[in-house]
Amino acid sequence: MIVKKMVMDMQATVKHVRHKLKTNAKYKEANDRHCHAKAFKEVNRMMVFLPKERFFVGFYSKLQDKKYDYYTIIKNINDNTYVINLPNDMSISKTFNIFDIYLYYDNKPLYPRK
Repeated sequence: MIVKKMVMDMQATVKHVRHKLKTNAKYKEANDRHCHAKAFKEVNRMMVFLPKERFFVGFYSKLQDKKYDYYTIIKNINDNTYVINLPNDMSISKTFNIFDIYLYYDNKPLYPRK
């Protein structure tokens, strides 16, 4: 009797977990429609986001720029990691995650007025 109840409880739990997994798969599919993979070339000019954790203690100021422009990509390590040509006087690592770099666009208008 006790074993039969345990089996029924276990089956109900498995059924519930399978239902949740299907629901999560639907959420993942909906979210993936909005995600776009970034891919950069070595000729691209990049803006670099530098959070305060990238700097030495005492070097960072909250009034300091958060994004620095423009640098070029030296090489692509993998899909998520790039090496950026930063100046040596910055004294930080030149390896960046894809979420910390952005394409640099000039502020020039696309269609100049005549």
